[in-house]
Amino acid sequence: MSTWQHQRMPAHVQLLPLPDDGVALSNHPLGWLGTRWGTLLDGPSADARDRVLRGRNYARRGRLRAIDIGPGTATAEVFCETLCHPTLRVRTFGRTEWVTIVEELSRDLDLLASLLEGELPRALHDRLEQKGVRLLPATDELGYDCDCGDYVMPCTHVATVFHVLGDALDGDPFLLLTMRGRSRDQLLASLRAGWGDEAPLAELPDRTEEAPPELDWFESPVGVPDFGCSYGAVVKPGAGVRALGPPPGEGDLLPTLLPIYEGGGQAALRMVDQITDRPVLRRRPRVEAEALPVADADAPTVERDSDESAAFEAPTPVARPTARVKAEKVAVAPAPKAAPKPTPKSLEDELTKRLLDAIGTQGGATSQELAAAVGVTVSKIRESLVDLLELGIVYRTRTPDGIRWSLG
Repeated sequence: MSTWQHQRMPAHVQLLPLPDDGVALSNHPLGWLGTRWGTLLDGPSADARDRVLRGRNYARRGRLRAIDIGPGTATAEVFCETLCHPTLRVRTFGRTEWVTIVEELSRDLDLLASLLEGELPRALHDRLEQKGVRLLPATDELGYDCDCGDYVMPCTHVATVFHVLGDALDGDPFLLLTMRGRSRDQLLASLRAGWGDEAPLAELPDRTEEAPPELDWFESPVGVPDFGCSYGAVVKPGAGVRALGPPPGEGDLLPTLLPIYEGGGQAALRMVDQITDRPVLRRRPRVEAEALPVADADAPTVERDSDESAAFEAPTPVARPTARVKAEKVAVAPAPKAAPKPTPKSLEDELTKRLLDAIGTQGGATSQELAAAVGVTVSKIRESLVDLLELGIVYRTRTPDGIRWSLG
């Protein structure tokens, strides 16, 4: 043969591998509907005959996948020397034709039962054809399209879709009605409406949600509580995002986020400064309670848990067999209204200075490493770190080795 398709596909051309989810023809013989559907391919010219045969070979081997059948169209993907996308178009029925189909099915429920069982009765086809409604399309009701570039239609890929559809129609005749314009659910809904059954297919659930109030959408039904906050000077730009630790991803992500967080923080401060009647919230001063008689505080601390997050949890009370010590309530006088924010004592200690120097020198360390560098117990190191964390001077990150502390 010297057709254009054979010149386009020489013998040495390699075909794509078969798809894993390809649709292949079944081995059962075609019924009368599949056979009649296949006769639609007998009309093309002799140039298209070899395309039809090659399309049947593709369908048997499972080179078609992702077939989509809708009103008036059937599309798919065919794996040959390249990935092609053929489309088969069928003329859809009009309103008058669908009225005739619904009336015929309503008159004889046995026909409808056969459809639901996966068989198109010949009696239904013949009766509709006598009334001018042809379920199987004629040649002039078909249209083809494919991106393979072949000028002969139907091409190999359209013929592949034809053969797969003929095999599928024998098991589900509603596919033919779907291509004619109405799906299975739409057709059954039309039949139920003709019988006067207007109930929904599934009962709607009871609406239990509360109806919206009949008020102005821009007014709150309850009063908005007074807003109050306290804030101090930012020690280092982007302290909030730095406290989260190194972000995952590219290494330059943190420098990119810093100006964004800093701009948001400055905007929030400007909004707070515009509120003139806001109440000022102050932190309650720390009260040193009378300590219970315990062992030497300078004794080395034994670490019982490698996860340092346990250091920030409340200590578990331990029953003591010795005499109880009666705690006295200490009356705390309220802070003056205009008093400035008290500076923590830890900032003035020599321990804090040595601690910050150790963190800056090591570029981040655990509390055990800092305790060894400064020369104090781990408990004292953690107490100072908590104070510095609240001021934003340091931040902590969780690593596989434990929690590491870095300068903010």
